Amino acid sequence: MRTPGIDGPVRRCAPGVTRGPWRHARARRGKRASALPRLTAWRRRGPHRRRRARRTPRGPGGDGRPRRRQEQLFAADHAVCFHHGLCLIAGQQGVKLAESTVRSTVNLIALDNGGFSREVALSAHLPGPHQATADQLVETTHQVRPSSNATRGNIPVTLKATV
Repeated sequence: MRTPGIDGPVRRCAPGVTRGPWRHARARRGKRASALPRLTAWRRRGPHRRRRARRTPRGPGGDGRPRRRQEQLFAADHAVCFHHGLCLIAGQQGVKLAESTVRSTVNLIALDNGGFSREVALSAHLPGPHQATADQLVETTHQVRPSSNATRGNIPVTLKATV
């Protein structure tokens, strides 16, 4: 059974998630918003385009079968949650955000005790407000959003705002 947005075509809605390279996700507001990252990619081979499934690398324990990686889904959750919170905080403070983008990058890191953890980098592009306003919006959003409250003190999070 196919799941729309995961196995099939991506639904269009605003704001949503678009897929960047592995372990990256973006949440957008505006004309080009979409729902979920795709599992498959189109690649040109010969005169025709062929659909090829992405494979989980064998190095980090994958068996090579097509599926989403946990870091990719974690990045998508952070991008969407942060973007929704950012739009809410901006609206409450009277700042207009017509076209905003939040990009989340999640990396798997090795710990000293032999275990693994994640680190998150959130980058928000906010055309319109001044840099100081954008920095303040991003910091306020990080203090109130649910995903930040769940991960605070557990994993390192880097914030960046651009205008």
